[in-house]
Amino acid sequence: TGVMNWDAAFFGTATITATATGLCGTTTADQIVTVNAKPNIGADITIYHNCVGETTDLGLLFNTTGFTFEWNTANTNAVPPGTYRLIVTNGLGCSDTAFVNVVLEVAIWTGAISNDWHTAGNWNINKVPGAQTHVIIDNTSINECIISTANATAASVQSKAGTVTKIENNREIIISGNCATLPAN
Repeated sequence: TGVMNWDAAFFGTATITATATGLCGTTTADQIVTVNAKPNIGADITIYHNCVGETTDLGLLFNTTGFTFEWNTANTNAVPPGTYRLIVTNGLGCSDTAFVNVVLEVAIWTGAISNDWHTAGNWNINKVPGAQTHVIIDNTSINECIISTANATAASVQSKAGTVTKIENNREIIISGNCATLPAN
């Protein structure tokens, strides 16, 4: 135990005076401590896969030059959806961590609030589908799905038997995906 008195800026060389008490005597000694900046690998990343079976090469996402690095997966060349962690360490032993969230986004229509496609609460993911979202119109929904206030976008749209999706006011569903395999519904 002791008291540390800092007399340096955020990074650089500091002199720390630590006084230890409660031992078999009292000792005061000055030590030079160098405070090094930790590496900055960058912000966490979210990547959306467009199609079932698509993979991401994690090695292309961050510049790890000059760092020792470790991923939480053995194969970084072709990863499926999941959460991946990168830890980099510089030559001074300081480290930084970044996460990559790889997502194949699938939205299921619940119609829980209304019949409006553009209401986030009508989808199981609680957001309106976008160009990278695979949509499943479920036949157990409370309200039928209506697109009338704006165009809708999705990577794909699958409707289960017995569902009704209405498109009104010259609106469209713009499907951006070109996938050989769709998510299981």
